[in-house]
Amino acid sequence: MKNGGNDEPTVSFFWSAANYIQCRKKQIIILITFGFQVFHHLCLSKMTPPESSNTQQQQPLIYNNDFNELKLSKVEPDWLKLFGPKDDDDEEYGPWLTPRMAYLLHSAACIEGDNTRYNYATPDLPKNARVFFRHSKKWRQSLSACFFRIAMRLEKGLTPYPNCIGETIAVHNIVSLAAGMASDYKEELKYLPKFPNDDNYGLVEDIALQDEDVYELFEHGDDGYDFHSNEDEELEDYLLGEWHFQNSHLHPRQWFHAFLEERFTNHLPE
Repeated sequence: MKNGGNDEPTVSFFWSAANYIQCRKKQIIILITFGFQVFHHLCLSKMTPPESSNTQQQQPLIYNNDFNELKLSKVEPDWLKLFGPKDDDDEEYGPWLTPRMAYLLHSAACIEGDNTRYNYATPDLPKNARVFFRHSKKWRQSLSACFFRIAMRLEKGLTPYPNCIGETIAVHNIVSLAAGMASDYKEELKYLPKFPNDDNYGLVEDIALQDEDVYELFEHGDDGYDFHSNEDEELEDYLLGEWHFQNSHLHPRQWFHAFLEERFTNHLPE
C-alpha cells in the first residue's frame, strides 16, 4: 500500500507528457506542410523564365532630339504620286489627304519645327506644357523633333499619324497653320491638281488625331501662350508629379514616349 500513494502523480505526469507530444505533433505537421509549400513555390519560380513578358513590364521607347537622323529630303517629293487618287478612294471626292494638303502640311511642319527648335515662335501649347517650353531647351528640342518626324512621314507618303503625345500636339499645330497657308503658296500649288478635299483640314485632324485624351490638356479660353502672365508661379505645384494628371501619360515629361513600337522608326528613310 506504500506505493499506492504515488500512482496518481505518475499517471498525471504521463498524461501531461502525452498531451504535450500531441500538441507538438500538430505543430510539426503544420511546419512540414508549410515547408513543402515553400519548396513547391521555389521549384515553380525556377521553372519560370526571368525575362518573361508576363512578369516584367517593358520599358517605353522614348524619342530623342538627335537632329542628325532627322534629315529631310533634299529633293521635292512627288506629292501627286504619294497622295494622288487611289483605287479605294471615294469616287466623288477622291483622296481625303490630297497632294495639295500634303504639300502644305509638310511646309507647315518644317516651319513649326524650325520655329520651335530655334525659339523663333511658340506653338499652341496647353497650359501644363508652357513652363517646360520656356525653361527646358532639351524639352523644346524634343518637341521640335516631333514636327520634323511628321514631315518625314509625309515625304514617305505615310498618313501623319502621331506616335507620341508630342507628335499629337505637333499635328494639331501643323493642321492649324496649313489650313491658312494656301493663299501664300499659290505659285507652288498651281502645279498640283485640285481635289474636293483640298481644304478639308478638319477631316485630316479627325483621322490623324485619334487620341482624344490630349484635348483634356487645353482649357477653355486658353490662348496658348501669354508672355505677361505669372504662369510659372501658378504651375509650380501643378507640375510636381504625375498624380496631378488623370492620365499620367499626358504629363509633359512623358510626351515623347512612343505609343507603338512598330511605328517608332517609320519616319526614317528605307
